[in-house]
Amino acid sequence: VGAHPFLAVVVAKCTVNGQITDCPEFDWSAFGIFLFLFIGFALLMVVSVFRIYTKAGKPGWTAIVPFYNIIILLGIVRKPEWWLLLMFIPIVNVVITFIVYLALAKAFGRSSLFGLGLIFLSIVFFPILAFGRDQYLWNQAQTINPQQNPTF
Repeated sequence: VGAHPFLAVVVAKCTVNGQITDCPEFDWSAFGIFLFLFIGFALLMVVSVFRIYTKAGKPGWTAIVPFYNIIILLGIVRKPEWWLLLMFIPIVNVVITFIVYLALAKAFGRSSLFGLGLIFLSIVFFPILAFGRDQYLWNQAQTINPQQNPTF
């Protein structure tokens, strides 16, 4: 009895050092671990940003709405909303993100060094800001005075 051509198993071939050999099988366990960690870190960041927005007196759900979350963040750090447009310009967007994260640290009474932590080790520093005792210092009810607005 011959094998049915539609039921044939196709074995991929790889070239290793010029020799054709069977390709190694995909490691699903490593992929599963990676996927689990990725989803865990993503959830931690979403919950952290949600909590930071709540601490600043903004609705937490706004942290998960694309583009609108950036407008709210710009309001939290007292930057103009039109800076959202700068986020679409390559290289400029990196500079604006640095400025915004440094201002976010200042808005919660933290140092510029902590702001650098927000930039380079977000997965550690955002939860610290979210779940620590830090309080939002820039009352949104007061008028924005350029002399009170920190510059970087």
